[in-house]
Amino acid sequence: MATYDLASLDEVKEYMGMTGSQSGVDDTLEDLITRISDLFHNYCKVTQFKTKTYTEYYSGQGNQELFLDQRPIQTITSIKQDSEWTFGADSTFAAGNYAILDDRVVMKDNYFREGIRNIKIVYTAGYDTIPGDLKQACIEEVVRKFKKRENVDVLSRTSIDGGITKVADGLLADTITILKRYLGTGVY
Repeated sequence: MATYDLASLDEVKEYMGMTGSQSGVDDTLEDLITRISDLFHNYCKVTQFKTKTYTEYYSGQGNQELFLDQRPIQTITSIKQDSEWTFGADSTFAAGNYAILDDRVVMKDNYFREGIRNIKIVYTAGYDTIPGDLKQACIEEVVRKFKKRENVDVLSRTSIDGGITKVADGLLADTITILKRYLGTGVY
């Protein structure tokens, strides 16, 4: 399993009512957990939802705010601005000169000068604990994919009474609703 997975094997197996260890099944479920977690991260345009420290470079636009790639922003370690890209101590903004506002940094009495990759930000973003709705959506999608693996190419099923049931493809509507809550609000 990957360190950034949104659910654990035990959580998925508990939801499925499975007990004990089954090497082939456990391996398949672990792989699905990682793939669904990757899908969620890509959909929401984040590296990972778990807390992590990032060092990123941005191009200043001559304004007072800068949208960061990862969210939610927890802390900012440093912001440096240097058109020469050396990013020495003299290029560091004092912590009191900026504030975190949603998924962006806002300068109080200064601005981000125009330039190409002239801003270096070290910050921590993500969740210490994965939100319950996000974790549950991951678990449900893993279980659905696991159960559907025998019938990947089936589009619908006909019951004895002649009724046709369409088999869901892609993500569930509830999952998409949940993921939309975690999309960034910034302009990228």
